[in-house]
Amino acid sequence: MRASTSLLLFFLIMIASCSGSVIPNNIVQNHIKNIADFSVDPCDDFYAHVCPMGISKQDFLKSIFETKLQIVRDYKLEHPENLFVNAFSVDKTKNLSNIVTQFLHSNESSTLCNIAKKIVSDFTRHLLSFDIEETALLQDWEKSSCEQKMEMVRNLSNPTQKFINSRMVISQAIDGSIASSLMEKLDKKLRQLFQKLKMAVLKELRKTPWAVYNGSLDMYEDALQKINFTTFSDIRKPLKYAQSVFIQAKSKCIDVIRGKYSVEIEDGLCEVIAVGEAVLYINKPMNSIYETDLRDILTDQTAALNSKDTCDTRETFEEDAADLAAYRIVWNLYKKAYTRKTVVKNYESLNKKQLFFYGAAVVLCSPYGMEENPSHDTLHSNSYQRVNSLMSQMDGFSEAFKCKPTDRMVRNRARTCELYGAKADGKEKI
Repeated sequence: MRASTSLLLFFLIMIASCSGSVIPNNIVQNHIKNIADFSVDPCDDFYAHVCPMGISKQDFLKSIFETKLQIVRDYKLEHPENLFVNAFSVDKTKNLSNIVTQFLHSNESSTLCNIAKKIVSDFTRHLLSFDIEETALLQDWEKSSCEQKMEMVRNLSNPTQKFINSRMVISQAIDGSIASSLMEKLDKKLRQLFQKLKMAVLKELRKTPWAVYNGSLDMYEDALQKINFTTFSDIRKPLKYAQSVFIQAKSKCIDVIRGKYSVEIEDGLCEVIAVGEAVLYINKPMNSIYETDLRDILTDQTAALNSKDTCDTRETFEEDAADLAAYRIVWNLYKKAYTRKTVVKNYESLNKKQLFFYGAAVVLCSPYGMEENPSHDTLHSNSYQRVNSLMSQMDGFSEAFKCKPTDRMVRNRARTCELYGAKADGKEKI
């Protein structure tokens, strides 16, 4: 079910992105136009049609990422006056990193403890990584003298790596915030769709006999309530506050060491402290997201419980059935969203129904999916079988591509065997 939840979330994005926004074009349509093998009839072999040899889901995700990057680049070019937005370039990060590294290995660094021990504590704390596994290092640092703290940093193989990573976090948060602010309508639509999706999933579970009879419905309802739909819009307020923290921390640091070193060194030292303080505020909302990650919330409580199932005894049955239920739920939402929409003229022959199934398949493409024995995870059928079997089970697929009863994709349909919904077996155990 974990993978199925991810698919549902992706389809939400795909549904919403079909509508007008600052997104310059339909991402799914463009991707299909560039990679699909139109010599293969989708009604004969949909996987071979949409996932030619060598194509993977990463190719599609890359196109989404590049679209976001282009939107952000355009904004930055149009708003050069926004200094904070443009202050975290790769070149500036490299320059600051070099300045700090050179300072650490110079004789000047030995004088910093005489000038401001508090600055040394802040400076070294934001250069050292204190992970959960490294509590001993944190304790050593806390007990260390000012000079020892500086020596701990000097002994790092790459003393500015944490600083570089922190600047990257801020840069990505800024880019995400920009993209989010430019796509507020899309964000609002996604949130509305997500609530509809949760209700649709809940209705399906309430109709599932084994979920009702075995008393597991409360567990699933509770899990659904805990799932929050999070986008970069959720980080815009923390980022704005982090900007103030950054400015204040840097200004305070400069006031303490002004005139003690060159302007470049003072800027580099104080940048480390300011970036370290700012990234703490950006990470706070992100940490809360990770703690309630979907993978933890919806761990599949029914895994490997079908050893005596009369429908299918394969270990992939649970996940394949969850996939099929997920596809059907989102397909129904998708149809309702576009029931009264008119297909744009000259849409290069692809209509919105077809685009749904293209979007559903591209996230499952594997570069070796059509090999006889492709490697894949043991929870799911291999990508080739997974795509074609799922599509063949969907009435909407035949409708969208006008497949005939004699076409292979239609003939590939298996007998009905449901895990979720009113037709599911009531003998499942939790």
